Amino acid sequence: MTTLTVKQKSELDALTSRSRDGKLHPTEVVKFARKASTALHKAFEWDDGRAAAKYRIDQARNLIQVYTINFDGMPTRAYVSIEADRSRGGGYMPTQDALAEEATRELLVGQFKAEIRRVLRQFSYLRGIDEKMFERIEAVVKPSLREAQHGEARRGVVT
Repeated sequence: MTTLTVKQKSELDALTSRSRDGKLHPTEVVKFARKASTALHKAFEWDDGRAAAKYRIDQARNLIQVYTINFDGMPTRAYVSIEADRSRGGGYMPTQDALAEEATRELLVGQFKAEIRRVLRQFSYLRGIDEKMFERIEAVVKPSLREAQHGEARRGVVT
C-alpha cells in the first residue's frame, strides 16, 4: 500500500474542494498529477510501456480472482493467493489443493481473519452507529496467540 505525503494529501483535498460535486474523481487526480511539479506526480508510472505492462498484470490478477468453480455446491474462487508465498514470488494456488493441506487451510483462515480486521479498521468511522456489531465481529476474528506470534507479527499487521 502506498503511503501519502502531507503534500500529496493536501493536493487531494484541494482537488476535492475544487470539484463541482464535492467528490474526488480519479480522472481529475491523474489530470492534475500529469504536471511534474505536483507531489502527486511521483505516485504514478508515466512511462507508457511500463504502465501498460503493470496494467496487464493487474488485468491478469483480476481474471484469476473472478474465475469461480462449483465447490461443495457453492461458487468459489478457483485459485487463492497465499500471503506467505508472496515473498517467494507469489502466484495463485488451486483452491482445492490449498484446502487439501491442513497448514494451508490454517494460513487461509488466518488471512480471512486478518482481512475482516482490516475491513473493521477501514469502516471504523461507523463504529458509533453499531458498536455491538463491531464487538461481535471482533470476538470471532480475534487472532489466536499462535496467529499473533507467527503470522501477523511477521507481516507487520497491526490489530
